[in-house]
Amino acid sequence: MTGLLHKKQNMQKRQCCITALDLTGQMPIEYYILIIFPIIIFIIGLYYSPGAILGVKNIFFSGSTAHFLFFGAGFFELSFFFLYVYLIVKVAARFKIFLEEHYLDKKQKKYSTSIQRKKLIKSTLFLSTIFIVPTVSMLAGLIQISVVDARQVATSSNFLMHLDRTLFGVYVPFWLQQLSGNRVVDFLLYWSYMSLATVTSIIFIAAFLKDINLLRKLVVSFFLVVMIALPSWYIFPAVTPFEMYRNKVVTSNIPPTFVKTIDPYLKMTSVRVAALDDGIIGSAMGSHPEDGHFHVSTFPSMHIAWGTLALYFSFLISVPLGVLLTPWFFFNTLGSLYTLEHYGVDVIAGFLVAVTAIIITNYFFSKTKKYNEYPEFFYALEFLQSDIVRLAKRAKTAFVVFAKKTLRSCK
Repeated sequence: MTGLLHKKQNMQKRQCCITALDLTGQMPIEYYILIIFPIIIFIIGLYYSPGAILGVKNIFFSGSTAHFLFFGAGFFELSFFFLYVYLIVKVAARFKIFLEEHYLDKKQKKYSTSIQRKKLIKSTLFLSTIFIVPTVSMLAGLIQISVVDARQVATSSNFLMHLDRTLFGVYVPFWLQQLSGNRVVDFLLYWSYMSLATVTSIIFIAAFLKDINLLRKLVVSFFLVVMIALPSWYIFPAVTPFEMYRNKVVTSNIPPTFVKTIDPYLKMTSVRVAALDDGIIGSAMGSHPEDGHFHVSTFPSMHIAWGTLALYFSFLISVPLGVLLTPWFFFNTLGSLYTLEHYGVDVIAGFLVAVTAIIITNYFFSKTKKYNEYPEFFYALEFLQSDIVRLAKRAKTAFVVFAKKTLRSCK
């Protein structure tokens, strides 16, 4: 009896925990992690740096972090654009019929259909918000930490270089320049590093088509890694090895021992890598010491954190997909060092941040409901998913018919 009583009490405690966390199940967990928490971060950021709000303008600038979040990269920029347009058109069409039924033809309105339209509009607004709010918050934080004293930048960068030497016995990013003589390896490392956004876009779309609950976890963990990394960027405002030791955006405080050791490796840097880094430094994401702004989000590496998430979720989507992406993840990791965009310790920190985000995400989602238990918040995703599946089936049928006709004509 005592054992059963303890078991019942534990179940009651667990239920209370779930209820407290989920606020009686009225709001999805994304509301708290991707809306409430980022708003708090955003307000704190604005207090210290009122100009941080200007980061919102980067949403539509290709190459910016916000642009990547909203539109993916490469071919997927077009895919994401069409998805957004499709949703907007659908919502507008449904809203038009909704107004007609309520104000022009009240006698013949269909109540159930009206409810669906309300759900579609509410869901679209919610889904847009859980992307917009954390993106704006993140941009505000990045702009705030970019305004830092040059001496702090030099101290942090030198510390990470020293840590590399202590842990690995070499200055990792420069030591890897020995590979620049091999064109195949050079291309693989460069391409893998540059393709992160495209790979992540593929994983987002695949997760959406596979399982909406999986997509929810991916979105939450994707933003969580940035939130977890922000304090480290404040504490260690280091610029990339390329900026610090090749382009020397901070002209002082580079130890002579560093210069003597890395100079021979700098001469081996491939033309492709140099072009990449020159492009980054010349963009909005690079450092602008003349304005007192430095690109200091190196430790931990978001390239590694997001790459780890892409690999983890690819296995959850499909084991063959995960196996296919494993070599890419390996080359992406080496590429982040080879392109002189990160220090060796950035890689370790980025991986740990990703693992932490995955653990936190899985924990919170174990305490919350599935998407279909929140009919008003994820209806737009269900609606879009069913439309895509229907379109795919029609395309498959049309292809089969076309193939049969072609074979007949050949005979």
